[in-house]
Amino acid sequence: MIKCHNQTEIPDNISNIIKEGYEAMKIQTLKEQKLDTMYWNAKARELNYELENKTLEEKAFKDGLDEGIIKGIQKEKARGIVKNEISNIKFGMENELAD
Repeated sequence: MIKCHNQTEIPDNISNIIKEGYEAMKIQTLKEQKLDTMYWNAKARELNYELENKTLEEKAFKDGLDEGIIKGIQKEKARGIVKNEISNIKFGMENELAD
């Protein structure tokens, strides 16, 4: 750990916790501008991810709404067909009884 601030690469023959320490120290040595850039890039990715999720949610809601409307229309058409058939049967029975 004493020499890590002088090294440009992380050695392979060390434990993962020491490697994480190297990474943390590497970040500490970056210039403030680089850190700002990294922060804003991460923020932009986060906002982009949120926007994509919101868009997917809105699309799923619209698709679900459209599907519900279509099913409702189909159900009402089927109901209308059944009512029409019942009316035809009643009309036919009434005509037979009248004869």
